[in-house]
Amino acid sequence: MKTEETPPILSHKHYSACPPLNPKIYCAKHVAKKIYRKSPFPKYVFSIPMATSCAIRALLMMRVTGGAFAVKRLSHVYYTQYIEAAQTGGMEEVCRTDHFRDLIELDPSRRAQIAAWDRDHFLSVMHRWRANLESGVNDPMLGASESALKAINFPVCVIPGNDKTHSIAAGLEVHKLIPGAELHELRTDQLDADLISMDEWVPNKKLAPVVVGFLRRATSKRT
Repeated sequence: MKTEETPPILSHKHYSACPPLNPKIYCAKHVAKKIYRKSPFPKYVFSIPMATSCAIRALLMMRVTGGAFAVKRLSHVYYTQYIEAAQTGGMEEVCRTDHFRDLIELDPSRRAQIAAWDRDHFLSVMHRWRANLESGVNDPMLGASESALKAINFPVCVIPGNDKTHSIAAGLEVHKLIPGAELHELRTDQLDADLISMDEWVPNKKLAPVVVGFLRRATSKRT
């Protein structure tokens, strides 16, 4: 499985070498983050070529991201805030953003490294990545087209979220498109909140049996 980094970025090597995001990808805040509820970044992006789908045992989709609001919000979180910082005060201003400030606090030597990055190249990369993210504004799930979802041929469990970034409607639409997918609506109250934490969403004691049960069913079918 090929992975592609998404900003915020950690090093000049990652930032300069990373290819543009492919709009036909699966964006997942899935098992690792959802089970352990800890992640250094808000999103990881995984490319899942359909030709290799035979190697996939099961896919857990929690708090599906989709729709114009989610795309606009995440575009700002991942890219626009860094573009605006670089345009306003160069890489020194980027160092003052929350994410990069946290990285520098962990390792003060990073300040000099980040400040030395070429501002124009940084902006070019951020603009390119943002354009690729925003190209999926009309997809049912961020990073996955309707045709890609319909082509999935392995077990999938969809657990919709209920904030505006992970709306109930987005989860239900994705479930409808994936053949044979399971649906578990753990919250049916759509909130008028941009984002809520995992702990606010569903307690572990309610989420864990659903996740474990699905994985057991899915893996038993393919052994």
